[in-house]
Amino acid sequence: MNDKPVLVIGATGHLGRAVVANLLQSGHTVRAATRDPEQAGDLADGGVEIVRADLTDRVSMERACLGVGSVIAAAHALTGRGKNGTQAVDDQGHRRLIDVVREAGVEHLVYVSTSISTPDYPVDFFRIKYATEERVRASGLSYTVVRGAAFMESNVTYVGQGLFSGGKAMIAGRGDVPSNYVSVRDVAHFIALALSEPGLKNRTVEVGGPAELTLNDVIDVYEGVIGRPIKRTQVPIPVLRIMAAMIGIVHPGQGRLLRLVAESGRRGFAVDMAPLLSEYPHDLTTFEQVIAESFARQ
Repeated sequence: MNDKPVLVIGATGHLGRAVVANLLQSGHTVRAATRDPEQAGDLADGGVEIVRADLTDRVSMERACLGVGSVIAAAHALTGRGKNGTQAVDDQGHRRLIDVVREAGVEHLVYVSTSISTPDYPVDFFRIKYATEERVRASGLSYTVVRGAAFMESNVTYVGQGLFSGGKAMIAGRGDVPSNYVSVRDVAHFIALALSEPGLKNRTVEVGGPAELTLNDVIDVYEGVIGRPIKRTQVPIPVLRIMAAMIGIVHPGQGRLLRLVAESGRRGFAVDMAPLLSEYPHDLTTFEQVIAESFARQ
């Protein structure tokens, strides 16, 4: 194992925390980069080195990358705005990061993208993620691009918390379009594996969950865990788009998130995990497990 620290950028997010936990369990020394070290007190208590760093600040990223063996770029600004918006962080910030990583002599870069990132996706965040993937692949660095499906834990944050407290479910469109959902712990597993497995070097890997689910399927799972029926309200896609445009005037990040909800209601995506699991066997987490664990903590 490399004795140099692994730098995790975005260490205090859902995925970042799962990555840090996985790395520590695997025996790695971890350095966590965060804009707000106060949010990383629990990580520091667990033996993680905390550094204040911001993707919009080149000098801070140079300090964070000094002496590390690998960098895991798991930060994003989907709901950000202004100086912390997606153009500043996901585009310019990652352009800067690639340069800093190369100049620092870092041995391997893991860039976290999404399974729906394409050059023509209607939401700018995902076009930027795709363009960054291309820059990573063309950088000359040793790299792994990990494209994750929709995070189960993010769904619990944005949807589940309201349902746990008795709220209604808002369904984009008819709720009959299937998409793949994955737990951050499974994405974190393959991210950590990319640091040690030569077969995952200079490669793009899709990491999804065990099944594709429609929005109605997801609410069915919540009902099964919570133990009561959940009232569902279907919102037409055109209405969601209008709402997104109006909200985006005041808060571009929240408008972007609502545009994603609208787009997800009309187009799904599948992830075939069979090829990856045949190479690297792993038991995938179910949506029911994630929801049940979160509900038990209420």
